[in-house]
Amino acid sequence: MGNVKKDILHLHKLVSKNISGKAIMAYTRIFWEGCRYSSSDKYEKVHLWCKNELRRKGLAKPELLSFPADGKTSFGGICIPKNWTAKSGVLRIISPYKETIADYSKIPNNLILYSSPTPIGGFTGELVGLEEKDKRGKVVFGSFIGTDVDIIELETSGAMGFVTDKISAGAGGNRAAKNRNAVDWHNFTINPFYNKKIWGFAVTPAQGDKIRKLLSKGKVIVSAKVDVKIEAGKINFPTAVIKGKTNKEILVDAHSFEQGANDNAVSSAILLEVFNRLNRLIKEKKLPVPDKTIRFLLSFETRGMQAYIYKYSEKIRKTVSGITLDLTAEKGKYIFPLCETPGSSPRFAEELFIKVLKTLKKPYENIPYCINDSPSDDPLVNSPMLALVKGSAYSWHTTLDTIDTISQKIASEIAGVIGTYIYMAANTKEIFPLKTFRGYIGFDNLNEKQLNEYKRISGFSPWWISPEWLNLALFYSNGKRTLKEIHQLVAKEIKNNTTYEKLEEIFKFLEKLGYVSIEVK
Repeated sequence: MGNVKKDILHLHKLVSKNISGKAIMAYTRIFWEGCRYSSSDKYEKVHLWCKNELRRKGLAKPELLSFPADGKTSFGGICIPKNWTAKSGVLRIISPYKETIADYSKIPNNLILYSSPTPIGGFTGELVGLEEKDKRGKVVFGSFIGTDVDIIELETSGAMGFVTDKISAGAGGNRAAKNRNAVDWHNFTINPFYNKKIWGFAVTPAQGDKIRKLLSKGKVIVSAKVDVKIEAGKINFPTAVIKGKTNKEILVDAHSFEQGANDNAVSSAILLEVFNRLNRLIKEKKLPVPDKTIRFLLSFETRGMQAYIYKYSEKIRKTVSGITLDLTAEKGKYIFPLCETPGSSPRFAEELFIKVLKTLKKPYENIPYCINDSPSDDPLVNSPMLALVKGSAYSWHTTLDTIDTISQKIASEIAGVIGTYIYMAANTKEIFPLKTFRGYIGFDNLNEKQLNEYKRISGFSPWWISPEWLNLALFYSNGKRTLKEIHQLVAKEIKNNTTYEKLEEIFKFLEKLGYVSIEVK
């Protein structure tokens, strides 16, 4: 790579010209239709389709990575839930009048994820408010998600099931006019690792108001029938690579397994189209083979990547850095939401991404670090994972999140930027120095050749010990920080005029002396 800004502009023009917005929208619909039912069998079908599409488009090593979905295999205390396959779920008011108020076959969000099945033939009983003291054998109604009400305790109190009309604050809450007839996606209101028999339904705020009026007037009887299968099995993530010159990898991820078109079908679609086009440009020799291999992966939010760093440790050891996409292409003005790299992790990936955004004059905002598909930020893993994630959205986790919320123009714009960044990342070489001795550095025992080289680099002969800035730079040299980052950290601590180029020259000299080892990746 020559002039970095010029390279970014040229690459972006080439990638953007080849991105198909129509292909992104078509892929989005496939992912959305496959995932919006939140059912394991449908997830499996769409991910098998994705693996086959990666193969059809000529990506290397398309496969399904398998993980135990048994609710007990621990990856640092984090497990993947058992497979939850939903066939049907219906809730009806029986008295004082008859009305179907929830039906999974029509509105998948009506049936709360990880609900247990009702007995064969269903359940009929009284619906009571959350404030009711005697909940045994009854269905409880309220406005809550799992952080408002402890569903484990609700089940312990004897409740058979529950109904909620809560819309999450991230989507505007119950009072927003747009949400009157929306149904929230309760993806963890029922904790799948501790649930025994309880089931639940979600209804709209408008329906919730009607239920409150009914309860204020007298007894309400409901019937529920939930037909689901919960069983230990496996979960599969589609992956493939664009082969580079080395086996070092850039990991590019989006989590699937979500009900919305914006969250997160379009992110999966953007990545699929980006990989298709980059791979084609390389095969047509319009782009050189990248230095590093670029890996495509669709995972289960947070839990999937946590499992990945454990089960596929040989892959993560080769991963230099990564990026994950979440809630990306809703209509309206788009500002790239960049989750800040934690202070414990190297920032070279974040700096490169910001350089790409600034060069392309794309608006962005830094948002505080958040848990996402980025457990590899842990210094024990040492593969910094950038996250583009919006904390809220117009349609977030509700039935409003349909294909109609997606902007083809924004999706294409994001694809152009992501394609540019990951190809740049795959060709950018960083220096990672590791200090191999204890204490300060001195130059009292150089031979004549070494002494002359020292004087050429520093401009003077060795004196007393060595400068503070050099020792600070060495203190930061833990093999996990880049030399560029070390240069910045030293500049914040102590005034000195040492350029990055000069620091690089000094460290290469120290490597010859055996005081540091340098890995370039």
